[in-house]
This record gives sequence, structure tokens and C-alpha cells, in this order.
Amino acid sequence: MSYTRDPNRDIDYNLISFWGYDDSLGTGKLWIDDVATKKTSRLLRKREAIVLKKKALLWLLILLIALTPLFGSGQTANAGQAVPETGQAELADALTIAGNSQAQAGIILSTTGTDLEALAAAELQNTIRQISGAELPIARADLSKDGVSASLETDTLRITKSGEYAFSIKVTNNSVSAAQVSFLQTDQGSLRVGPLNPINLAPWQTASVSAVISVLAQTIDGTYQVEMKTLANGEELELLTLNVQLDRNIVVNSGFDADLAGWWASTGVATRDVTEKHSGASSMRITVPASGYTYARTDQKLYLEPGREYVLKAWMKGSRAGRITMEFRSLKNNSDITNGSTKLRVEIGADWTYVEIPYTRNPNLDFDYNWIAVWAYNDAIGTNTLWVDDVTISPANTAEELGNEPAVNTPANVEAPESGAEHTRIILATPESYPELSTLFADDLAFLENSDGFAVRQSGNTIYIFGSEPRGVLNGVYDFLEKNAGVLWTRASDVGTIYEPRPTIQAVQTDYREKSPFAIRGWHTPGVGANGEFHTDARTNQMLARNKLNAKFAEFGNLSYWAGHESIGLKAVNLGHSLSYWLPNQEFFSSHPEYYNWENGQYVPVTGATQINFYHPDIPSIIAGKVKTFYQTYGTEYIGIGINDNHSFTQSAESKLPFTTPGGLVVQPDDPAYKSTVFFTFLNKVAAEVKQTNPEVKIVSYAYFFTEVPPKVELEDNIVIVMAPAGEDERIPINTENQQSNNYKYKQMLEEWVKLTKNIVMYNYYGCCYAKSYERPLAEKVQADVQYYRELGILGMLPEGIVDAKSEAWGVNALQFWLFEKLFWNPDADIEALTNEFVHKAYGAAAEPMKRYYNLIKQGWNYDQQPINWYSNESQLIGQYIVQAGIQEAAAQELNEAWELADERAKARIEPIRSTFMEMTFKYGGRQQVTGNAVKTSATQEEIVSALDFSQGPWSVAEPITAFLKMGTNQTPSVETKVYLLWDDEHLYVGYENFDNDMNGRIISQDAPGSWWRSGADDSAETHLSDGKGGTTYAYFTNPLGVKFTYKTGPKLAPEAEFTAGATTLGDRWNVIQAIPFASFGVDPQTDDKFKALFLRNYHGQTAWYSWGGGAVWSPADQSVVHLVTPVYAIAEIGDQTAAQLRAGYEPGTQETKVIQVGNSGTAALSGLTVAVSGEHAQDFIWTQPETATLGIGESASFTVKVRRQEPTPRR
Repeated sequence: MSYTRDPNRDIDYNLISFWGYDDSLGTGKLWIDDVATKKTSRLLRKREAIVLKKKALLWLLILLIALTPLFGSGQTANAGQAVPETGQAELADALTIAGNSQAQAGIILSTTGTDLEALAAAELQNTIRQISGAELPIARADLSKDGVSASLETDTLRITKSGEYAFSIKVTNNSVSAAQVSFLQTDQGSLRVGPLNPINLAPWQTASVSAVISVLAQTIDGTYQVEMKTLANGEELELLTLNVQLDRNIVVNSGFDADLAGWWASTGVATRDVTEKHSGASSMRITVPASGYTYARTDQKLYLEPGREYVLKAWMKGSRAGRITMEFRSLKNNSDITNGSTKLRVEIGADWTYVEIPYTRNPNLDFDYNWIAVWAYNDAIGTNTLWVDDVTISPANTAEELGNEPAVNTPANVEAPESGAEHTRIILATPESYPELSTLFADDLAFLENSDGFAVRQSGNTIYIFGSEPRGVLNGVYDFLEKNAGVLWTRASDVGTIYEPRPTIQAVQTDYREKSPFAIRGWHTPGVGANGEFHTDARTNQMLARNKLNAKFAEFGNLSYWAGHESIGLKAVNLGHSLSYWLPNQEFFSSHPEYYNWENGQYVPVTGATQINFYHPDIPSIIAGKVKTFYQTYGTEYIGIGINDNHSFTQSAESKLPFTTPGGLVVQPDDPAYKSTVFFTFLNKVAAEVKQTNPEVKIVSYAYFFTEVPPKVELEDNIVIVMAPAGEDERIPINTENQQSNNYKYKQMLEEWVKLTKNIVMYNYYGCCYAKSYERPLAEKVQADVQYYRELGILGMLPEGIVDAKSEAWGVNALQFWLFEKLFWNPDADIEALTNEFVHKAYGAAAEPMKRYYNLIKQGWNYDQQPINWYSNESQLIGQYIVQAGIQEAAAQELNEAWELADERAKARIEPIRSTFMEMTFKYGGRQQVTGNAVKTSATQEEIVSALDFSQGPWSVAEPITAFLKMGTNQTPSVETKVYLLWDDEHLYVGYENFDNDMNGRIISQDAPGSWWRSGADDSAETHLSDGKGGTTYAYFTNPLGVKFTYKTGPKLAPEAEFTAGATTLGDRWNVIQAIPFASFGVDPQTDDKFKALFLRNYHGQTAWYSWGGGAVWSPADQSVVHLVTPVYAIAEIGDQTAAQLRAGYEPGTQETKVIQVGNSGTAALSGLTVAVSGEHAQDFIWTQPETATLGIGESASFTVKVRRQEPTPRR
């Protein structure tokens, strides 16, 4: 039967249902086989003939159900949804893209298509070749015209040396007649094009014509235009213009006109000088310290050709005539400096002096790249201050060198179509590059407007992949390849590109559209790239882009790579802790110290531990000016001004005064929104000034630390907030209703932020924190988060992760990270279906044991509900959720079974998971367990806390805990630490004896504003306590002055958990005593006889952390058992009639030391009086001898008996 979709009905797709009936007219049971649907008509281009072919395929009633949109306003069916993959059997109705490793389709771009559209074509071509071996040709054509069209594959050649360079002209015959195409160079410039031979094209055929352009050695640097006329059957067509940019200089930022990007020097050495310059706006000034020397160097890696001669040219002047040194420093990619560096001394005048230095990279030396360093000296023959400008490095003029070998003019790899058949065409375009799309697919483009979504449609033998913007076309190609070629991109390495080789590929899914609800989707990728790049890596970025991510967290440390991010569709969203970039000390501190923080009665430069003065009226305009210059130089849309990574807010004297907003609202210093209100008032001024001249620029800043609380001011509409919930619990959704969770606080703040702006990007910590050690199964939590973010209508997400280079973190987390990216695109994606797809494609025959392994990891993850966050560590993740959860043996067994079943490529994917699992469980599964005892005391709290000498008084019965190690290691500390434990019915008493052979090295704060040390990192004692039953951990902090505060699991402040502390310093040690109520950490000593603890000493600030057993803070798995014990005494009878008197008043369990009186009631003197203790437990007691060995008649003496140590015996 036939069916025609009604064009007047608002539907998106159909489902076909088969209804069976068990009645007088029905069939009863129904068998169905050989079901097929034949495409008989598609959306047709205006100039194409309409052909209708009808054929009855089914012998039963088909109910066609028209489905209304699934997602309501703004989303339609298939929007952001993964479509189940069609089976691999060939479908008679499907268009063939590759057949038997031969191309059966061609890729067509508009002549006006963008670089991203060209990248989409290249990605489609390369991936089809990789999977099938078929090479799909790429052609540029004027899609709005019939007949022949021609275009340059690239309209710009950027070259750095003379030689011959190949370029290609793509020609398409978009008609039913054959055509002869010829070319003629029409310009009379110095660059000449090699022979352009005519080519014959069959109907609907595409060809590539390769030619060569010659650049002579004497050609000067500049931009040249080469013009070529195209003729088809003698009729003149387009005039093709090839732009050739010749720039032999390979140094970036050679003139320093905007900043010193691409150059490096020590702080205060190099500055941009607008008053002294050879050309342009400024130069680089190198300031030399008194009676010393210094240097500035390129921060760009110069990969020079071995054996080739280069010429360094520059203009320099000194504050006086003198010598400098130019160095060509040779380095390996791991930054090790080799011994092959070249240094040359150069004489410089007090006026601008031209410098020209030849350099040939020695082909016999083993290094990877060069830096160029300029050394200046402040001695008798040095220049003192040195100015540098117009630095270039270019290949020396040599005889003409061949570039790429010219190719002969041949038709591209497209077979001539058979008579009466059409060749499959895949058109990649946007309405801008192909305006007719707006008529053909108006509904789709209305749906895709203002997004990087895409649509895939088929009309006859043409497949359209299009978007409202070029990034949408690229996304469409990636999705088309996933659905039709079965490829997954899961890692930056080749092993992470997962596909099944197949010589034939058919387009089985060609009618759908999708878009994400998020405008910004990406990662922050800390770590070092494959070539030493800072927080970026080319192959990682490519993998992210292929998963339809469109943004990259960009920092000034990788500025030189931003253009590369943008070129593959990842928008550079700049942010970082960047105040020193915008207000550098070397530029302003000496002349305007008031621009900076005020601490301890003086201004201090901006560092990682300080901020700048947000109150000062000059600073917003200064920074706005720098932002505008930065934008003019780099063209970055999202420019970041982020607070430094600390809680410091000692801006000036004003920091302690009420703040009045521009709207007249007075905010008090103790208001939680005070600091953020000050900061965002400052940022509003910057944003407003930037918007006046550059409204397209977005000012990006953190909601983090003291700026996380929404301010009490409106925000400029060009401000973008990046909210970083540093204390987020990664176990549960951010929109939890559990008011005890940190996430509840973040939920409340986020919902208040949304009232101020929708320009919010979430910086969750999904991919950080020991990712190389353990795969946290977070997909369900991430799905709940992104669904919530969609509901709020915010911009998107840039979570913290890691580069997939020089670390196996991505290999360990390949499944979870891939799932996250799918959820960023479509929050409603089917996690179970995606997991099954990944497991079967990645592991093949090993899929089932790997699936069981992943299920075991999820089981272990749910062993308890302890919060997991940025502070969680390996020992908690492995020790708690694998070892203590009891899944270690079973998980290892599944990995081993998978290894045996896997082929080589699957083994390469399993290997990082398996080897990491074995390493981590070996490291933490066999961790030595320590235990301790707290001894019951009858002393008062006042007596205990004031007894700061542990060798006497109530502490003398406590056996010290000494098993301290450097945290997270088996390393012995450099100093000794002892902990003593006592208890009574209400309190646990913890005594720390901290030995130190450098008491002056201690860092001690007088107070703790905001419940943290004023210094940022004091010497201190931390007692971490929990009930040992999965409850909250509380940490009690005390420094050598007795300053104290409490935190709890999160970590977050716990002012409700109050305790008493005392501290003293005794020569070579400092002692602390804490009296901690049992009730504050959930233990009842009347019913509980043990709890868990971790004792930690912070040594000389952050020099070292020493902990009990080497355990880590905030990790329940690293806490050890402490038993509550009561000493039990038993003193045997002395054996004479006075024994009862000796025992009188000695009640077991109530006294720790017994003073025993011995009296002589006889009629003669006693001599040789001694005391001895015998019996099974005599070694557990210590005793003294009487004051005298002789007692006269009626005289007495005394001795004491006390317990030496206590065993963990039940209390009685």
C-alpha cells in the first residue's frame, strides 16, 4: 500500500503499527516478515523533475500514527535525541555512500562555504575512507546555478618560503550535458601559475584540477592576488581569485604592539613600552637589575628545519651603547635544555640599531625546537636597559625550492554515472552559503535558528546536511557518521576511534534533526598536552569537537592555541584566575600601589594569595581598555576577568565599611553578599565600558569562593557567570532537596543567580579528582544536573576534566566521559542504551564481562552515601568503594575474563582500566591498619585541658599514638608527633605533642577570619572523627595559639560542633589539647565502645602533612578505629593481716593511681622495706618504692601503683 505524508499537518515523523484481531473478522495469530518501506518521494528541488513510483508492499492494514512534538515549546521529535542504529544489512531503499571500497557519493560545498563547512567535508571524507577505504571527492560549486561551476579548494595560500605550491580547483558539472572546462590566468603579477589543461566532465560529474604556483626567491613578503578565468564549452564563467600571503617571519608578536603575548621573562623584567618604539605602537623594554643581568625569550616553540639557514632580524637600542647576547636555545619537547644552544655577542647603540644574525639548525643534534633569548647586562660594557622591536626569523634566501609536487589534471575519484542513474550527492551548507535551503527546509531552519543544531534530509539521490550556522553543519556530519557508519569517538588516540571496518556504507538514517538546549558545551582540560602544551591538546580537542561539543575553557597560558580551538569549532571561552594579567605589578605597582591589596599596614602586589582593589575608581577603566585592545588583537568573544584562587578580601580600609551600590543600596560588611556585591559592581563598570565600543564581547567571571553568593546589584547583559561549586557532592544531583547537602546550598544560589541572568555556565568537577585512578559512575547524576540546567535555561557547562595525553585518566574513564558528552548534547539520552552501544562496540567479544565489571563498580559506588567531591582522594575511592565494598575480587575476575576474550584493539581499551585497577587495589587493598585506645579518666575537664605536659597528671596513663606517616605515603615524617587519648562520659580528650627542631619555621595566625587561618596555611592539629557507621565526619582544627574552628563532611563549616582547646609551647615542641563532646560527632559512650578517627598535623604551613597511618583527610576509608577502654586494676593481697587495709578504698575502674600506706604497728623497727608486684598481669603495672626502707615503731611510708597500659577490654 502507499502513503503520502500530508504537508499541511504539523507532524515530525511516523510510526508504523500492526494491529491484529482475534474476532470473527480477525486473523487470530499473525506472522509478519519481509517488512520494507520504499521512499517514493522526497522534498524536491525546484528545478528537479518529480518522479513517483508506487508499489504495494504489505498485505495488511497499516496504521500510520502522526506524532506531535515530544518536548513542547522549542523542541521537536528527535531534537537532541539519539536515533537507534539501523542494522548493517544493505537496504534496497538506502543511498549508497561507499560500495566495495569505492566511492558512490560526492561531497559538495558551496563556493561561499566557510572554513568550518570545509572541515565538515574533510571529516566526512576522511572518516568514510578510514572505515571503508573509499575516497569521496569534495567539490565546491555554486549550488544556486545549473551548469558548470568552479571554485578554489582554498582561496588563500599562506606560505613562509619561496618555492612551488600546489593548489586545486574543484569543478562541478551540475547539468545533464557533458562539458569541456578550461582555465586562463588573467593577471600580470609576479606569481605565475603552471599549465592549466582543459578537462572534460560528464553530466553530474565532479573533478579536481591541480595546478602549481611559483614563488621566486626574490619575491618580497606581502599579499598577492592571482586571477584565473574559467570557461565551460567556451563560455566564460567565474573569475577565480587566489590570495597568496608570503610571510617568511615565523615569530609571533614580533612588534609588541598590543602586549607581550608569545614572549616570557621573569616578573618585572619585560614590559611593553609605548614611549620607545622602532615602529608600530610599542616595543618590549627589558629592565636589568643593578649589577646583574637578565633575559627575555620567546614563549613560542620554533620548529626550525634541520640543516636550513635562517636569519634573525631585529631592531634594538640600549639606555647606553654596549653589548648584548642573542641565544638560540635548543630544547626537547619535555622542556629539557640540551647542550646544543648557540650564543652570539652583539654590540648595540644608544639609538635604534639593526641586528641581523644567521642561524642554521644543526641536523646532528638531538633536540625538537628553539627558543630565542635576548640577554642584557648592567655592567661596564652592557647596555643596562634594552628595548627590542620588530623581531623576525625567516628562512634565508636560497635557490628556488620545490614545495608540494604538482599533481596532474585528472577527474576526481568519482566514477562516471551509468546511463539513467544519478550519483549520490551529499550537500553541506548553511542558508548563507546556499540560500535555497531557506525555501527547501524552512521548517527545519526555523527549528535550528540561533543554535548549532543540524538537520539531515534526503531528496532523491541528494542528502542535505545543514545547519543555521557552520558549526551546525559540522555537528551534522559527526552525527551522520555515528548513525550511518557506526563510528564512536571516545579518546584522543587511534584506539579511541571505534568502528567496524566495512567496504560498503549506506545512508540508512537521512531524515531527522537535532539541537542541544545548551549554547555552550565543553570541558576545561588541565594537564599537559602531547607536545607539552599547557591545559590543551590538539587530538583531545578534536575528539571533543567530534562529540558535538562546541567550547573550550581557555586560559592565557595557552593563548597561542586558541585559534586552533576555534578552527575546529571549539569556541574559546576565556577565564582563569587572571587579575595579574589585567593589572600587572610591573606596570602599575610602583606608581599606583593603591590599586592593590592592603595588608598589615601596607600595599602588597597581586599574587596567587591576594586580589586587587575592587573599590578603586580608576581600575575598571584601565582593565576595560586592556580588554578592548585584547579583543582587537585576538578577536576572542568571551574574555575572562576571574578572581584569584583564594579567599583574600583585604582590598583597602573600605573592606570593613558599608558599601553603597550605584542604586543607593547600603550593604553591610557582615552581609553574605557583601564581597560579591563589591566585585560585581566593579565588573559591571568594566563590562559597561567595553559594551560601548564592542557590544559583541562577553565579560566572563567566576561565581566562586567569595563571589559565589549572588550580588545585590543588577548585572550588565554582556557578563557571563561561570559558577564553580567547589564543595559539590558528586554523588547526588545539584538540585537535591536534602538540606544537609552542600548541593542544596548551590541549588539555592544558582536559582538566585538565574533571577539576575541566564548567562550562566556551570563549572562542575565531573572529570577531575583522581580520574586516573578510578572511574566514578556519575552518568545518572550528570543527567539529572543537565536536565535541571535545561529547566533553568542557562547557557551550558564547562566542567573540569583532563587532557587525554600523557595520562591514562581518559582511558580509565572512557565510558563515563563519553556518556557525559552525549548528555551535554541531549539531556534525555538513554544512558542504558548508550552504555550497551559503547560496551559492545568497544570490547566486542569481551562485552559481557566488561558490562558486569561496570555494574560492580556501580555497586561499590553505592556502598555508602558519603559525599564525594573535589577533596575526595584515591584511598577513599579505592579503599571504600572497591576494597571495603567487597567487590575487589569479583571485579578483578571480570577484567581478567574480558582480557582473555578481547582482540588486540579491545585489549588496548581494557588495558588502562585493568592495569589501574590492579595497581590501585594493590596500593590500598593491603594498607596496614592501625588502631588506638582512649582511656577513661576521672579527672575533670579543667584538669585535663590545663595539664599540657603529657608526662604527668591525668595524661600519664595514656599510651601515645606514634604511627604517623607523610599523608598518602609510607614515608616517615621528618619530625615526631604523638597523640594521647582520654575520655569521660561526655568528652573525648585529644592531646597532640608536636616536636619541632625549627620552632621559628612555624606559621601561626593570631585569628581565623571566616573560619580559616589568616595565613592561609597554619601549623595546626586536625582531629577528624566519625561514628564509624557511615555518618558525617567532623574535623576539629587548633593551632599553637589555641585558635580553633570546626568543619564537617563537604567540607563545610560546622559552627554547631563546638569544642574546647588549650595550647602551649615547650622548648622543642608545641602541645595542643582538645576537649571534644561525643555528641558533636554522633557517638554515645554509654552504648558505643568505639569510633573512627584520623589525626593530622600540618607542618610548617603546607610544607608537609603528617597523618595517622598515612591516611588522607575527608576519606572515611582512611579513618581508623579507636576503642573506648576503662582501666581494670587488681592488686593481690600482701599476705598479712594488714592486707585489707592496703586495699581499702581501691575500687577497680574508678582510680588510675593508688597510693598505699604501709605502717609499722609492731613492737620493733622494720628494715629492708621493698615492694614487688607479681602475677599474670604484673607487667601491666608500675609502682614506686616507699620513701624509706626503714620504719620505726608507729611510723608509716607510702608507695603508688598505677596501670602501665590499657588493653581494649570491655568497660566495666
